[in-house]
Amino acid sequence: MLQFVDSGPKEFRSAFRNALLQQWAESDIAVAMAYAVTVQPVVDRNSATSVVLKIWTRSDPNSALKWVESQGGAMRSASTTTYITALAAVQPEKALAITLALQNGTAGWDNSQISSVFKQWASDNPEAAATAAAALPAGVAKQQAIRALTGPWAQKDPRAAIQWLSLLPESRDKSQFLLAAATQWAAEDPSAAAEYVARLKPGPYLNNTYANIALKWAETDLPAAMTWAESLPDASMKNAAMSRVISEMSSQNPKGAVEYWQNLSDKRLQGTSLNEVAQAFAAQNPAAALEWIKNMQEPVMQREALSAASWQVALADPKMAAAFAATLPPGSARNEFNSRISSVWGGLDVNATIEWARQLPPEDRARAFDSLSLRWGSQDPKGAMDYVATIQDKGPYQHFISDVAMAWAQADAGGAIQYLDNVQDADLKSKLQTLIATGMAHGSPEEAAKFASSLPLGESQNKAISSVVGLWASQDPAAAARWVSSFPEGSAKQNAVQSIVGNWSDVDPGALSKWLQTFPEETTKDNAYYAMISRISYLNPETAAQYAESIQNTGRRASAYREIANRWLQLDPSAAKKWLQGAPLPEDQKALLLKTR
Repeated sequence: MLQFVDSGPKEFRSAFRNALLQQWAESDIAVAMAYAVTVQPVVDRNSATSVVLKIWTRSDPNSALKWVESQGGAMRSASTTTYITALAAVQPEKALAITLALQNGTAGWDNSQISSVFKQWASDNPEAAATAAAALPAGVAKQQAIRALTGPWAQKDPRAAIQWLSLLPESRDKSQFLLAAATQWAAEDPSAAAEYVARLKPGPYLNNTYANIALKWAETDLPAAMTWAESLPDASMKNAAMSRVISEMSSQNPKGAVEYWQNLSDKRLQGTSLNEVAQAFAAQNPAAALEWIKNMQEPVMQREALSAASWQVALADPKMAAAFAATLPPGSARNEFNSRISSVWGGLDVNATIEWARQLPPEDRARAFDSLSLRWGSQDPKGAMDYVATIQDKGPYQHFISDVAMAWAQADAGGAIQYLDNVQDADLKSKLQTLIATGMAHGSPEEAAKFASSLPLGESQNKAISSVVGLWASQDPAAAARWVSSFPEGSAKQNAVQSIVGNWSDVDPGALSKWLQTFPEETTKDNAYYAMISRISYLNPETAAQYAESIQNTGRRASAYREIANRWLQLDPSAAKKWLQGAPLPEDQKALLLKTR
Protein backbone atom coordinates (compact mmCIF):
# COMPACT_ATOMS: atom_id res chain seq x y z
CA MET A 1 0.00 0.00 0.00
CA LEU A 2 2.84 2.41 0.85
CA GLN A 3 4.43 1.72 -2.54
CA PHE A 4 1.14 2.77 -4.13
CA VAL A 5 1.12 5.96 -2.02
CA ASP A 6 4.73 6.79 -2.98
CA SER A 7 3.80 6.62 -6.65
CA GLY A 8 0.64 8.69 -6.24
CA PRO A 9 0.04 12.44 -6.66
CA LYS A 10 2.64 14.47 -4.77
CA GLU A 11 0.11 16.83 -3.19
CA PHE A 12 -1.58 13.91 -1.36
CA ARG A 13 1.42 11.66 -0.81
CA SER A 14 2.51 12.86 2.64
CA ALA A 15 -0.99 12.88 4.16
CA PHE A 16 -1.85 9.39 2.88
CA ARG A 17 1.53 8.00 3.92
CA ASN A 18 1.24 9.37 7.45
CA ALA A 19 -2.27 7.96 7.85
CA LEU A 20 -1.02 4.49 6.89
CA LEU A 21 2.08 4.83 9.06
CA GLN A 22 -0.10 5.63 12.05
CA GLN A 23 -1.92 2.31 11.65
CA TRP A 24 1.29 0.43 10.91
CA ALA A 25 3.03 1.84 13.99
CA GLU A 26 0.26 0.53 16.22
CA SER A 27 1.10 -3.04 15.19
CA ASP A 28 4.86 -2.99 14.41
CA ILE A 29 6.65 0.16 15.57
CA ALA A 30 10.17 -0.91 14.58
CA VAL A 31 9.29 -1.75 10.98
CA ALA A 32 7.21 1.40 10.64
CA MET A 33 10.13 3.56 11.78
CA ALA A 34 12.58 1.68 9.56
CA TYR A 35 10.42 2.70 6.62
CA ALA A 36 9.81 6.27 7.84
CA VAL A 37 13.52 7.15 7.94
CA THR A 38 13.86 6.26 4.25
CA VAL A 39 11.16 8.68 3.08
CA GLN A 40 12.23 11.52 0.79
CA PRO A 41 12.28 14.49 0.57
CA VAL A 42 13.54 15.59 3.98
CA VAL A 43 10.40 17.49 4.96
CA ASP A 44 8.27 14.38 4.31
CA ARG A 45 10.73 12.19 6.19
CA ASN A 46 10.55 14.46 9.25
CA SER A 47 6.77 14.31 9.13
CA ALA A 48 6.73 10.52 8.78
CA THR A 49 9.17 9.88 11.63
CA SER A 50 7.22 12.29 13.84
CA VAL A 51 4.01 10.30 13.33
CA VAL A 52 5.70 7.02 14.28
CA LEU A 53 7.67 8.49 17.18
CA LYS A 54 4.57 9.92 18.87
CA ILE A 55 2.97 6.46 18.96
CA TRP A 56 6.25 4.83 20.03
CA THR A 57 6.64 7.30 22.91
CA ARG A 58 3.18 6.59 24.24
CA SER A 59 3.64 2.80 24.10
CA ASP A 60 7.30 2.44 25.10
CA PRO A 61 8.98 5.73 26.08
CA ASN A 62 12.28 4.14 27.09
CA SER A 63 13.00 2.44 23.77
CA ALA A 64 11.72 5.52 21.92
CA LEU A 65 14.26 7.62 23.81
CA LYS A 66 17.08 5.25 22.83
CA TRP A 67 16.12 5.68 19.19
CA VAL A 68 16.10 9.48 19.53
CA GLU A 69 19.55 9.43 21.16
CA SER A 70 20.89 7.36 18.25
CA GLN A 71 20.06 10.11 15.75
CA GLY A 72 22.34 12.95 14.74
CA GLY A 73 22.17 16.54 13.50
CA ALA A 74 18.84 18.09 12.64
CA MET A 75 17.06 14.72 12.95
CA ARG A 76 18.20 14.48 16.57
CA SER A 77 16.90 17.95 17.36
CA ALA A 78 13.51 17.50 15.65
CA SER A 79 13.02 14.01 17.11
CA THR A 80 13.87 15.20 20.61
CA THR A 81 11.18 17.89 20.46
CA THR A 82 8.61 15.39 19.13
CA TYR A 83 9.53 12.87 21.83
CA ILE A 84 9.33 15.34 24.70
CA THR A 85 5.99 16.76 23.57
CA ALA A 86 4.50 13.26 23.26
CA LEU A 87 5.99 12.14 26.59
CA ALA A 88 4.58 15.18 28.39
CA ALA A 89 1.06 13.90 27.67
CA VAL A 90 1.67 10.67 29.61
CA GLN A 91 4.66 11.29 31.90
CA PRO A 92 5.16 15.06 32.33
CA GLU A 93 7.60 14.69 35.24
CA LYS A 94 9.90 12.47 33.16
CA ALA A 95 9.54 14.78 30.14
CA LEU A 96 10.65 17.70 32.30
CA ALA A 97 13.62 15.79 33.71
CA ILE A 98 14.83 14.89 30.20
CA THR A 99 14.36 18.47 29.00
CA LEU A 100 16.37 19.89 31.88
CA ALA A 101 19.13 17.33 31.31
CA LEU A 102 19.28 18.32 27.64
CA GLN A 103 19.46 21.97 28.59
CA ASN A 104 22.67 21.27 30.44
CA GLY A 105 24.11 19.33 27.49
CA THR A 106 24.65 20.27 23.89
CA ALA A 107 22.87 18.09 21.33
CA GLY A 108 19.10 18.07 20.99
CA TRP A 109 18.30 21.06 23.21
CA ASP A 110 15.66 23.43 21.89
CA ASN A 111 14.18 26.39 23.74
CA SER A 112 10.67 25.32 22.74
CA GLN A 113 10.90 22.02 24.64
CA ILE A 114 10.29 23.49 28.11
CA SER A 115 7.24 25.28 26.75
CA SER A 116 5.91 22.08 25.16
CA VAL A 117 6.16 20.18 28.44
CA PHE A 118 4.40 22.78 30.59
CA LYS A 119 1.72 23.62 28.05
CA GLN A 120 0.76 19.95 27.84
CA TRP A 121 1.08 19.44 31.59
CA ALA A 122 -1.08 22.45 32.47
CA SER A 123 -3.79 21.25 30.07
CA ASP A 124 -4.19 18.14 32.24
CA ASN A 125 -3.11 19.25 35.72
CA PRO A 126 -2.30 22.98 36.02
CA GLU A 127 -1.69 22.90 39.77
CA ALA A 128 0.96 20.19 39.45
CA ALA A 129 2.54 22.02 36.52
CA ALA A 130 2.65 25.24 38.56
CA THR A 131 4.30 23.46 41.48
CA ALA A 132 6.97 22.05 39.17
CA ALA A 133 7.55 25.44 37.54
CA ALA A 134 7.94 27.14 40.93
CA ALA A 135 10.62 24.60 41.87
CA LEU A 136 12.79 25.46 38.86
CA PRO A 137 15.82 27.70 39.45
CA ALA A 138 15.47 31.32 38.37
CA GLY A 139 16.26 31.83 34.72
CA VAL A 140 14.99 31.51 31.17
CA ALA A 141 13.63 27.97 31.61
CA LYS A 142 11.49 29.00 34.59
CA GLN A 143 10.06 32.00 32.76
CA GLN A 144 9.26 29.83 29.73
CA ALA A 145 7.54 27.28 31.96
CA ILE A 146 5.32 29.89 33.63
CA ARG A 147 4.47 31.52 30.32
CA ALA A 148 3.51 28.15 28.82
CA LEU A 149 1.26 27.04 31.70
CA THR A 150 -0.54 30.39 32.09
CA GLY A 151 -2.70 30.05 28.98
CA PRO A 152 -4.08 26.53 29.57
CA TRP A 153 -4.61 27.18 33.30
CA ALA A 154 -6.38 30.50 32.72
CA GLN A 155 -8.68 28.80 30.22
CA LYS A 156 -9.71 26.29 32.88
CA ASP A 157 -9.75 28.48 35.97
CA PRO A 158 -8.65 32.10 35.43
CA ARG A 159 -9.15 33.14 39.06
CA ALA A 160 -6.94 30.34 40.37
CA ALA A 161 -4.28 31.09 37.74
CA ILE A 162 -4.26 34.79 38.61
CA GLN A 163 -4.13 34.06 42.33
CA TRP A 164 -1.04 31.87 41.85
CA LEU A 165 0.65 34.30 39.47
CA SER A 166 0.07 37.16 41.94
CA LEU A 167 2.34 35.42 44.45
CA LEU A 168 5.32 35.46 42.08
CA PRO A 169 8.14 37.98 42.68
CA GLU A 170 7.60 41.32 40.93
CA SER A 171 8.97 41.47 37.40
CA ARG A 172 8.06 42.60 33.90
CA ASP A 173 7.35 38.99 32.98
CA LYS A 174 4.94 38.65 35.92
CA SER A 175 2.89 41.57 34.61
CA GLN A 176 2.74 39.96 31.18
CA PHE A 177 1.61 36.62 32.66
CA LEU A 178 -1.15 38.30 34.70
CA LEU A 179 -2.43 40.21 31.70
CA ALA A 180 -2.50 37.02 29.60
CA ALA A 181 -4.57 35.33 32.29
CA ALA A 182 -6.90 38.34 32.49
CA THR A 183 -7.49 38.10 28.74
CA GLN A 184 -8.57 34.48 29.16
CA TRP A 185 -10.80 35.55 32.08
CA ALA A 186 -12.58 38.02 29.81
CA ALA A 187 -13.99 35.16 27.77
CA GLU A 188 -15.83 33.95 30.88
CA ASP A 189 -16.56 37.23 32.71
CA PRO A 190 -15.41 40.39 30.86
CA SER A 191 -16.77 42.74 33.51
CA ALA A 192 -14.76 41.05 36.28
CA ALA A 193 -11.65 40.89 34.08
CA ALA A 194 -11.97 44.61 33.28
CA GLU A 195 -12.36 45.44 36.96
CA TYR A 196 -9.25 43.41 37.81
CA VAL A 197 -7.11 44.95 35.07
CA ALA A 198 -8.12 48.46 36.19
CA ARG A 199 -6.32 47.82 39.50
CA LEU A 200 -3.02 46.91 37.84
CA LYS A 201 -0.11 49.30 37.44
CA PRO A 202 0.43 50.82 33.96
CA GLY A 203 2.76 48.77 31.79
CA PRO A 204 3.78 48.04 28.19
CA TYR A 205 1.15 45.33 27.62
CA LEU A 206 -1.83 46.98 29.33
CA ASN A 207 -3.30 48.66 26.24
CA ASN A 208 -3.36 45.40 24.33
CA THR A 209 -5.11 43.69 27.25
CA TYR A 210 -7.81 46.37 27.31
CA ALA A 211 -8.29 45.82 23.59
CA ASN A 212 -8.61 42.03 24.03
CA ILE A 213 -11.12 42.41 26.87
CA ALA A 214 -13.15 44.86 24.76
CA LEU A 215 -13.31 42.42 21.86
CA LYS A 216 -14.39 39.45 23.98
CA TRP A 217 -16.98 41.61 25.75
CA ALA A 218 -18.34 43.01 22.48
CA GLU A 219 -18.82 39.50 21.12
CA THR A 220 -21.42 38.77 23.82
CA ASP A 221 -22.73 42.22 24.82
CA LEU A 222 -21.89 44.99 22.35
CA PRO A 223 -23.73 47.87 24.15
CA ALA A 224 -22.09 47.07 27.50
CA ALA A 225 -18.66 46.82 25.89
CA MET A 226 -19.18 50.16 24.14
CA THR A 227 -20.28 51.85 27.37
CA TRP A 228 -17.23 50.50 29.20
CA ALA A 229 -14.77 51.43 26.45
CA GLU A 230 -16.15 54.97 26.15
CA SER A 231 -15.77 55.47 29.91
CA LEU A 232 -12.05 54.65 30.06
CA PRO A 233 -10.15 57.70 31.33
CA ASP A 234 -6.81 57.03 29.64
CA ALA A 235 -6.84 58.11 25.98
CA SER A 236 -4.52 55.38 24.67
CA MET A 237 -6.37 52.63 26.53
CA LYS A 238 -9.69 54.01 25.34
CA ASN A 239 -8.48 54.09 21.75
CA ALA A 240 -7.26 50.48 21.93
CA ALA A 241 -10.54 49.24 23.43
CA MET A 242 -12.78 51.29 21.14
CA SER A 243 -11.00 50.00 18.02
CA ARG A 244 -11.88 46.41 18.96
CA VAL A 245 -15.49 47.32 19.86
CA ILE A 246 -15.97 49.09 16.52
CA SER A 247 -14.47 46.06 14.80
CA GLU A 248 -17.07 43.79 16.37
CA MET A 249 -19.82 46.32 15.63
CA SER A 250 -18.78 46.19 11.96
CA SER A 251 -19.41 42.46 11.82
CA GLN A 252 -22.76 42.69 13.66
CA ASN A 253 -24.16 45.88 12.08
CA PRO A 254 -22.01 47.27 9.20
CA LYS A 255 -24.27 50.24 8.37
CA GLY A 256 -24.52 51.19 12.04
CA ALA A 257 -20.73 50.98 12.34
CA VAL A 258 -20.37 53.43 9.41
CA GLU A 259 -22.72 55.91 11.07
CA TYR A 260 -20.89 55.56 14.40
CA TRP A 261 -17.53 55.95 12.65
CA GLN A 262 -18.63 59.15 10.88
CA ASN A 263 -19.58 60.76 14.20
CA LEU A 264 -16.26 60.02 15.90
CA SER A 265 -14.38 63.16 16.90
CA ASP A 266 -11.12 61.29 17.48
CA LYS A 267 -9.34 61.25 14.09
CA ARG A 268 -6.80 58.74 15.32
CA LEU A 269 -9.57 56.31 16.28
CA GLN A 270 -11.19 56.88 12.91
CA GLY A 271 -7.95 55.91 11.22
CA THR A 272 -7.38 52.72 13.24
CA SER A 273 -10.94 51.45 12.75
CA LEU A 274 -11.55 52.49 9.13
CA ASN A 275 -10.27 49.32 7.48
CA GLU A 276 -12.70 46.93 9.16
CA VAL A 277 -15.65 49.34 8.91
CA ALA A 278 -15.17 49.79 5.15
CA GLN A 279 -14.58 46.10 4.54
CA ALA A 280 -17.72 45.02 6.42
CA PHE A 281 -19.90 47.70 4.76
CA ALA A 282 -18.69 46.68 1.28
CA ALA A 283 -19.54 43.05 2.00
CA GLN A 284 -23.07 44.01 3.03
CA ASN A 285 -23.84 46.66 0.38
CA PRO A 286 -21.05 47.23 -2.20
CA ALA A 287 -22.84 49.97 -4.14
CA ALA A 288 -23.60 51.97 -1.00
CA ALA A 289 -20.04 51.46 0.21
CA LEU A 290 -18.62 52.91 -3.03
CA GLU A 291 -20.93 55.91 -2.76
CA TRP A 292 -19.84 56.48 0.83
CA ILE A 293 -16.17 56.25 -0.16
CA LYS A 294 -16.70 58.55 -3.16
CA ASN A 295 -18.09 61.29 -0.90
CA MET A 296 -15.24 61.19 1.62
CA GLN A 297 -13.51 64.54 1.93
CA GLU A 298 -10.10 63.45 3.17
CA PRO A 299 -7.96 61.85 0.40
CA VAL A 300 -5.94 59.64 2.77
CA MET A 301 -9.07 58.23 4.42
CA GLN A 302 -10.67 57.75 1.00
CA ARG A 303 -7.72 55.79 -0.32
CA GLU A 304 -7.58 53.53 2.75
CA ALA A 305 -11.32 52.89 2.63
CA LEU A 306 -11.16 52.07 -1.08
CA SER A 307 -8.29 49.64 -0.51
CA ALA A 308 -10.19 47.92 2.31
CA ALA A 309 -13.46 47.67 0.34
CA SER A 310 -12.00 46.75 -3.06
CA TRP A 311 -11.95 42.99 -2.61
CA GLN A 312 -15.56 42.75 -1.46
CA VAL A 313 -16.81 45.16 -4.15
CA ALA A 314 -15.00 43.31 -6.95
CA LEU A 315 -16.28 39.97 -5.70
CA ALA A 316 -19.88 41.20 -5.66
CA ASP A 317 -19.85 42.89 -9.09
CA PRO A 318 -16.52 43.18 -10.97
CA LYS A 319 -18.06 45.23 -13.80
CA MET A 320 -19.43 47.75 -11.32
CA ALA A 321 -16.02 47.88 -9.64
CA ALA A 322 -14.30 48.42 -13.01
CA ALA A 323 -16.70 51.23 -13.91
CA PHE A 324 -16.02 52.93 -10.59
CA ALA A 325 -12.25 52.55 -11.06
CA ALA A 326 -12.53 54.34 -14.41
CA THR A 327 -13.87 57.44 -12.61
CA LEU A 328 -10.83 57.68 -10.32
CA PRO A 329 -7.96 60.03 -11.12
CA PRO A 330 -4.63 58.47 -12.21
CA GLY A 331 -2.42 57.40 -9.34
CA SER A 332 -1.59 54.62 -6.91
CA ALA A 333 -5.16 54.35 -5.53
CA ARG A 334 -6.60 53.58 -8.97
CA ASN A 335 -3.70 51.32 -9.83
CA GLU A 336 -4.18 49.27 -6.65
CA PHE A 337 -7.97 49.13 -7.12
CA ASN A 338 -7.59 47.84 -10.69
CA SER A 339 -5.13 45.23 -9.45
CA ARG A 340 -7.68 43.94 -6.92
CA ILE A 341 -10.40 43.86 -9.58
CA SER A 342 -8.14 41.84 -11.88
CA SER A 343 -7.32 39.33 -9.16
CA VAL A 344 -10.96 38.76 -8.20
CA TRP A 345 -12.49 38.96 -11.69
CA GLY A 346 -9.84 36.62 -13.07
CA GLY A 347 -11.10 33.94 -10.71
CA LEU A 348 -14.60 34.33 -12.16
CA ASP A 349 -13.93 34.89 -15.88
CA VAL A 350 -10.34 34.93 -17.15
CA ASN A 351 -11.14 35.91 -20.74
CA ALA A 352 -13.37 38.83 -19.77
CA THR A 353 -10.70 40.07 -17.37
CA ILE A 354 -8.01 39.86 -20.06
CA GLU A 355 -10.08 41.96 -22.46
CA TRP A 356 -10.80 44.53 -19.74
CA ALA A 357 -7.12 44.71 -18.65
CA ARG A 358 -5.97 45.25 -22.26
CA GLN A 359 -8.03 48.46 -22.36
CA LEU A 360 -6.59 49.94 -19.16
CA PRO A 361 -4.25 52.95 -19.28
CA PRO A 362 -0.61 51.83 -19.66
CA GLU A 363 0.25 52.96 -16.13
CA ASP A 364 -2.35 50.53 -14.67
CA ARG A 365 -2.10 47.69 -17.17
CA ALA A 366 1.06 45.92 -15.97
CA ARG A 367 -0.10 45.60 -12.38
CA ALA A 368 -3.52 44.35 -13.46
CA PHE A 369 -1.86 41.66 -15.56
CA ASP A 370 0.41 40.77 -12.64
CA SER A 371 -2.69 39.91 -10.62
CA LEU A 372 -3.93 37.78 -13.51
CA SER A 373 -0.66 35.99 -14.27
CA LEU A 374 -1.25 32.63 -12.56
CA ARG A 375 -4.79 32.24 -13.89
CA TRP A 376 -3.88 33.20 -17.46
CA GLY A 377 -0.67 31.18 -17.28
CA SER A 378 -2.60 28.09 -16.18
CA GLN A 379 -5.30 28.46 -18.83
CA ASP A 380 -3.31 29.65 -21.85
CA PRO A 381 0.41 30.11 -21.16
CA LYS A 382 1.31 30.48 -24.85
CA GLY A 383 -1.26 33.23 -25.29
CA ALA A 384 0.08 35.00 -22.21
CA MET A 385 3.68 34.81 -23.46
CA ASP A 386 2.63 35.91 -26.95
CA TYR A 387 1.09 38.99 -25.35
CA VAL A 388 4.33 39.76 -23.51
CA ALA A 389 6.26 39.47 -26.77
CA THR A 390 4.26 42.40 -28.20
CA ILE A 391 5.27 44.74 -25.36
CA GLN A 392 8.23 47.02 -25.98
CA ASP A 393 9.07 47.83 -22.35
CA LYS A 394 8.96 44.53 -20.50
CA GLY A 395 10.37 45.96 -17.28
CA PRO A 396 7.01 46.33 -15.48
CA TYR A 397 6.00 42.80 -16.57
CA GLN A 398 8.79 40.80 -14.89
CA HIS A 399 6.50 39.34 -12.23
CA PHE A 400 3.95 38.38 -14.89
CA ILE A 401 6.61 36.68 -17.02
CA SER A 402 7.93 34.71 -14.02
CA ASP A 403 4.51 33.45 -12.96
CA VAL A 404 3.46 32.39 -16.46
CA ALA A 405 6.75 30.66 -17.31
CA MET A 406 6.91 28.78 -14.00
CA ALA A 407 3.30 27.64 -14.27
CA TRP A 408 3.85 26.50 -17.86
CA ALA A 409 7.03 24.58 -17.01
CA GLN A 410 5.29 22.72 -14.18
CA ALA A 411 2.22 21.86 -16.27
CA ASP A 412 3.85 21.22 -19.68
CA ALA A 413 7.63 21.40 -19.65
CA GLY A 414 7.91 20.14 -23.22
CA GLY A 415 5.63 22.85 -24.54
CA ALA A 416 7.46 25.55 -22.57
CA ILE A 417 10.86 24.39 -23.89
CA GLN A 418 9.56 24.19 -27.46
CA TYR A 419 8.26 27.74 -27.18
CA LEU A 420 11.81 28.99 -26.57
CA ASP A 421 12.65 28.33 -30.23
CA ASN A 422 10.26 31.12 -31.25
CA VAL A 423 11.57 33.76 -28.81
CA GLN A 424 13.61 36.39 -30.64
CA ASP A 425 14.32 38.71 -27.70
CA ALA A 426 17.67 37.52 -26.26
CA ASP A 427 17.06 38.94 -22.76
CA LEU A 428 13.58 37.43 -22.57
CA LYS A 429 14.88 34.06 -23.81
CA SER A 430 17.61 34.00 -21.18
CA LYS A 431 15.14 34.80 -18.43
CA LEU A 432 12.69 32.16 -19.65
CA GLN A 433 15.40 29.48 -19.68
CA THR A 434 16.08 30.05 -15.98
CA LEU A 435 12.38 30.21 -15.11
CA ILE A 436 11.55 27.03 -17.03
CA ALA A 437 14.39 25.17 -15.32
CA THR A 438 13.13 26.40 -11.94
CA GLY A 439 9.55 25.39 -12.68
CA MET A 440 10.63 21.94 -13.81
CA ALA A 441 12.76 21.47 -10.68
CA HIS A 442 9.69 21.76 -8.46
CA GLY A 443 8.24 18.60 -9.95
CA SER A 444 11.12 16.73 -11.60
CA PRO A 445 14.60 17.96 -10.64
CA GLU A 446 16.24 15.24 -12.74
CA GLU A 447 14.56 16.51 -15.91
CA ALA A 448 15.31 20.09 -14.92
CA ALA A 449 18.99 19.18 -14.53
CA LYS A 450 19.05 17.67 -18.04
CA PHE A 451 17.46 20.81 -19.45
CA ALA A 452 19.85 23.14 -17.62
CA SER A 453 22.84 21.09 -18.78
CA SER A 454 21.66 21.36 -22.39
CA LEU A 455 21.69 25.16 -22.37
CA PRO A 456 24.56 27.09 -24.00
CA LEU A 457 27.46 27.88 -21.68
CA GLY A 458 27.21 31.27 -20.04
CA GLU A 459 25.32 33.32 -17.50
CA SER A 460 21.92 31.95 -18.49
CA GLN A 461 23.02 28.36 -17.90
CA ASN A 462 24.71 29.28 -14.60
CA LYS A 463 21.49 30.85 -13.31
CA ALA A 464 19.44 27.85 -14.39
CA ILE A 465 21.87 25.42 -12.76
CA SER A 466 21.92 27.44 -9.52
CA SER A 467 18.13 27.43 -9.35
CA VAL A 468 17.85 23.69 -10.02
CA VAL A 469 20.53 22.78 -7.47
CA GLY A 470 18.90 24.93 -4.79
CA LEU A 471 15.52 23.24 -5.20
CA TRP A 472 16.89 19.73 -5.71
CA ALA A 473 19.18 19.96 -2.69
CA SER A 474 16.23 20.89 -0.48
CA GLN A 475 14.43 17.69 -1.59
CA ASP A 476 17.25 15.19 -2.07
CA PRO A 477 20.75 16.58 -1.38
CA ALA A 478 22.50 13.30 -2.17
CA ALA A 479 20.99 13.16 -5.66
CA ALA A 480 21.79 16.83 -6.27
CA ALA A 481 25.37 16.15 -5.13
CA ARG A 482 25.81 13.36 -7.66
CA TRP A 483 24.87 15.77 -10.44
CA VAL A 484 27.13 18.56 -9.17
CA SER A 485 30.09 16.15 -8.98
CA SER A 486 30.15 16.12 -12.77
CA PHE A 487 30.61 19.89 -13.02
CA PRO A 488 33.98 21.34 -14.07
CA GLU A 489 35.76 23.51 -11.50
CA GLY A 490 34.58 27.10 -11.46
CA SER A 491 32.13 29.51 -9.88
CA ALA A 492 29.08 27.49 -10.97
CA LYS A 493 30.34 24.41 -9.13
CA GLN A 494 31.39 26.38 -6.04
CA ASN A 495 27.96 28.03 -5.77
CA ALA A 496 26.21 24.69 -6.28
CA VAL A 497 28.32 23.04 -3.59
CA GLN A 498 27.44 25.78 -1.11
CA SER A 499 23.75 25.23 -1.81
CA ILE A 500 24.07 21.48 -1.19
CA VAL A 501 26.06 22.02 2.00
CA GLY A 502 23.33 24.31 3.32
CA ASN A 503 20.77 21.54 2.97
CA TRP A 504 22.76 18.35 3.55
CA SER A 505 24.54 19.54 6.73
CA ASP A 506 21.30 19.39 8.69
CA VAL A 507 20.32 15.96 7.36
CA ASP A 508 23.42 13.79 7.23
CA PRO A 509 26.76 15.54 7.85
CA GLY A 510 28.62 12.22 7.67
CA ALA A 511 27.44 11.52 4.12
CA LEU A 512 28.16 15.12 3.16
CA SER A 513 31.73 14.85 4.46
CA LYS A 514 32.33 11.66 2.45
CA TRP A 515 31.17 13.49 -0.67
CA LEU A 516 33.39 16.50 0.03
CA GLN A 517 36.41 14.21 0.43
CA THR A 518 36.09 13.29 -3.25
CA PHE A 519 36.86 16.87 -4.30
CA PRO A 520 40.32 17.35 -5.82
CA GLU A 521 40.22 21.17 -5.62
CA GLU A 522 41.34 22.45 -2.19
CA THR A 523 39.58 25.83 -2.17
CA THR A 524 36.17 24.42 -3.07
CA LYS A 525 36.57 21.68 -0.47
CA ASP A 526 37.73 24.07 2.28
CA ASN A 527 34.93 26.56 1.63
CA ALA A 528 32.37 23.75 1.73
CA TYR A 529 33.70 22.32 4.99
CA TYR A 530 33.73 25.76 6.56
CA ALA A 531 30.08 26.35 5.59
CA MET A 532 29.17 22.91 6.92
CA ILE A 533 30.90 23.57 10.24
CA SER A 534 29.18 26.93 10.61
CA ARG A 535 25.79 25.20 10.38
CA ILE A 536 26.25 22.10 12.53
CA SER A 537 28.19 23.89 15.31
CA TYR A 538 24.93 25.50 16.42
CA LEU A 539 23.61 22.11 17.57
CA ASN A 540 26.66 19.91 17.84
CA PRO A 541 30.01 21.72 18.16
CA GLU A 542 31.78 18.50 19.18
CA THR A 543 30.98 16.93 15.80
CA ALA A 544 31.85 20.18 14.02
CA ALA A 545 35.30 20.07 15.61
CA GLN A 546 35.98 16.67 14.06
CA TYR A 547 35.17 17.96 10.58
CA ALA A 548 37.33 21.07 11.01
CA GLU A 549 40.39 18.83 10.72
CA SER A 550 39.49 18.29 7.05
CA ILE A 551 40.15 21.94 6.14
CA GLN A 552 43.55 22.12 4.44
CA ASN A 553 44.22 25.86 4.60
CA THR A 554 45.82 26.65 7.98
CA GLY A 555 44.24 30.07 8.45
CA ARG A 556 40.80 28.86 7.35
CA ARG A 557 41.02 25.90 9.73
CA ALA A 558 41.96 28.13 12.66
CA SER A 559 39.02 30.40 11.89
CA ALA A 560 36.70 27.38 11.94
CA TYR A 561 38.07 26.28 15.32
CA ARG A 562 37.44 29.76 16.74
CA GLU A 563 33.85 29.70 15.50
CA ILE A 564 33.31 26.27 17.06
CA ALA A 565 34.78 27.42 20.35
CA ASN A 566 32.56 30.49 20.51
CA ARG A 567 29.41 28.46 19.90
CA TRP A 568 30.44 25.63 22.24
CA LEU A 569 31.19 28.08 25.06
CA GLN A 570 27.63 29.36 24.73
CA LEU A 571 26.06 25.90 24.83
CA ASP A 572 28.23 24.06 27.33
CA PRO A 573 31.07 26.12 28.87
CA SER A 574 32.61 23.28 30.89
CA ALA A 575 32.84 20.87 27.92
CA ALA A 576 34.08 23.66 25.66
CA LYS A 577 36.86 24.64 28.08
CA LYS A 578 37.97 21.03 28.34
CA TRP A 579 38.10 20.76 24.53
CA LEU A 580 39.98 24.04 24.20
CA GLN A 581 42.83 22.71 26.31
CA GLY A 582 43.79 20.33 23.49
CA ALA A 583 42.47 22.34 20.55
CA PRO A 584 45.01 23.12 17.78
CA LEU A 585 44.94 26.87 18.43
CA PRO A 586 47.69 29.23 19.67
CA GLU A 587 47.58 29.78 23.44
CA ASP A 588 46.93 33.52 23.07
CA GLN A 589 43.82 32.81 20.96
CA LYS A 590 42.58 30.28 23.52
CA ALA A 591 43.04 32.84 26.29
CA LEU A 592 41.16 35.47 24.29
CA LEU A 593 38.24 33.12 23.67
CA LEU A 594 38.02 32.25 27.37
CA LYS A 595 38.33 35.90 28.39
CA THR A 596 35.26 36.90 26.39
CA ARG A 597 33.14 34.37 28.33
